[in-house]
Amino acid sequence: MAALRQKPWVKWWLLAYNTMMFLIHLVIIVDLWKERQKGTFSYASHFEIFRLATTLQIIDLLHGLAKLTQTDVRSGALQVFGRLFILYSIHANPNLYIKTATYVLLVVYAVIETIRYPYYGLRAFNYELYAVTWLRYNAWIVLYPLGFVCEAISMYQSIPYFWSSDKWSLHLPRPLNFSISFAYFMSLTLFGVLPYAAYHLLNHMAAQRRAKFGRKYR
Repeated sequence: MAALRQKPWVKWWLLAYNTMMFLIHLVIIVDLWKERQKGTFSYASHFEIFRLATTLQIIDLLHGLAKLTQTDVRSGALQVFGRLFILYSIHANPNLYIKTATYVLLVVYAVIETIRYPYYGLRAFNYELYAVTWLRYNAWIVLYPLGFVCEAISMYQSIPYFWSSDKWSLHLPRPLNFSISFAYFMSLTLFGVLPYAAYHLLNHMAAQRRAKFGRKYR
């Protein structure tokens, strides 16, 4: 499979894909900055582009499955589908649209990708820029924990909304006559799934950093 990654068409495809994803997230950052400066930020105006950008990241997983890249599919899937869950959850709760935690979370998501995609675009041709590489393996130390905190805040603030509105709750007809509030699922995700995801992804990134820079970073 290593030989497959050396084929010219694979290299050029990966460069084009990573460049496209970088540009999408760069545009997002610029738009977020402009809205913040004007004081007009609302999540509603960014949901569609974030949904598109995050859904497109499934292609990263397909690259890993096809062995075109060395993507850790398990970690990648945890991150992509976790983000989609958060994005849709926030979209369902208008009370979160102008919250500071929501804005910071979107900035964190976008900045992570504007660092990651240039790195992998260059790596397709076995080329590295020190500044890009350094950011790829160090910026997460701040960005990932900040992102997890914002996700936790968003989920915590959503629980009362889903409880009172009954939105996304499951109601089974008779004879089962059984109901499950989505608030329970959100609580389980907040206190069970999120800590696991944070632990797994932080350890995954730390392992990548050690592998890249050596034992002195243990």
